[in-house]
Amino acid sequence: MSFNGYNLLAPYYQFLVKLVYGDLLFTAQTYYLKRLSSTDRHPKIILIIGGGTGQLLLFCLKKFPDARICCVELSEGMVKITKTKLNLNDTARIDFYIEDILTWSSSIKFDFVLIPFVLDLLIEKDRKHLLKIASKNLSASGKILVTDFRKGNGIFQSLLIGFMYWSFRILNATQNNSLPEYEALFASTQLSIEREKRFGKRLLNELVVSYELTPCNTK
Repeated sequence: MSFNGYNLLAPYYQFLVKLVYGDLLFTAQTYYLKRLSSTDRHPKIILIIGGGTGQLLLFCLKKFPDARICCVELSEGMVKITKTKLNLNDTARIDFYIEDILTWSSSIKFDFVLIPFVLDLLIEKDRKHLLKIASKNLSASGKILVTDFRKGNGIFQSLLIGFMYWSFRILNATQNNSLPEYEALFASTQLSIEREKRFGKRLLNELVVSYELTPCNTK
């Protein structure tokens, strides 16, 4: 895939996200991670697919001080901005790959694979391929956390999603023009939904959804 538009968006990305959504997207991305207690098994190695300008990465660095984090991000502009927010100790714990996740490969098994607002950008076959890559790279007790936009019934939400796809296509920042059917997508890639949580506020009622997934054969 080739999303050159994200290099153009990178300097303004976090400002635009905050302007339109406030803290909604960050709250959704970190929801399950925040609820890991001191008695839960904390991840030793985490894969973040995408991740924008580093807000989720910074959270993981603080929440899991002993974890190593691998970030696969297609946009060099996003990675450059993320690196400006890191200190030397942080940098020593992170491996950045400016690559297409669909062709990236690794022998590492991750305790968490985080996929924030990526599936909505891809065509169906690439969505399936990405989820299969995530499953293949999970540790025995690993989990996939997917956060993304969902289809709503409200007119305002429909207009917002429609405008998002229209503007992203102009900027060459998406392959797609519609949101996934998540349950069918996960079933087709043999992933089981362990937990689901929806998020929204005011006119953005249940605009975002987060899933905790595990491969079906591990249940």
